[in-house]
Amino acid sequence: RWVSARQNRGRERSLVRPDVSPSGARWAVHVSIAVAALVLVVVGVIPWAADHVAHEAYETTANGTLLPPAKALADLRRAERLNPLESTYPSLIAAGESQEAQNSLDPIQATNLLAQAVSSLKQALRLLPNDVLFMASVAENYTAWAKYNHVLYPRAQQWWTRTIALDPTDYQMHLNYAQTLADWAGVGNARARATEVQQLQLVATMRPGDASVWMHLAGAEQGAGNVAAERHALEEALKDNPSEAGATTLLAAATASPTAVLGPPSPP
Repeated sequence: RWVSARQNRGRERSLVRPDVSPSGARWAVHVSIAVAALVLVVVGVIPWAADHVAHEAYETTANGTLLPPAKALADLRRAERLNPLESTYPSLIAAGESQEAQNSLDPIQATNLLAQAVSSLKQALRLLPNDVLFMASVAENYTAWAKYNHVLYPRAQQWWTRTIALDPTDYQMHLNYAQTLADWAGVGNARARATEVQQLQLVATMRPGDASVWMHLAGAEQGAGNVAAERHALEEALKDNPSEAGATTLLAAATASPTAVLGPPSPP
């Protein structure tokens, strides 16, 4: 009986499940919850902190003036480091770099700033591909850069073509592209002048009642040597805005001397 009793107790012990400490399980759950909460806080706080730093770039000083450009750019770059997934920051950095390039009297410094602006915008496009405004800004910065280095005009043209392909009905994009072509034609590219005329003719069909567009077209036609087309554009400008003094003067000159070289159109 004694031997049987020991054997039965052994079998019963083998069937009993090992003791699991409830305190250990609760500790693991609490740690998991704490880690998850920390991650949520970090994910929420970092974008807020980046926005706060970026906002500081546009705050006024005690005397009511804006921060120095270098300080504003430093704040924007710090915001970008805090939240590198936000496309707004590199685009704002590019705008600041482009503005600094316009204000610079040093060609080397200006070209370096424009190169940085293009790089910043391409970073924004990596975060937000095919954004039309970012692409147009790349084209504009290449145009500004090409004024120092003419070999970059084809690069600007490529970006304008890509931009317009995404939004072909935006007349302002066509106007800006035409301005790039006018600059390019101004340094001796006759093919650019012909493309400029085509772009402005397209804008004129989009906005037939806009006298400023016809004035731009008149200037382009004059640059291309198309006297009759220039006269027609001037007449259309006067039809839309009879008080357009520039059109009146140029049209009178064209009528008096059809072969005379006419001046550039008045600004819009």
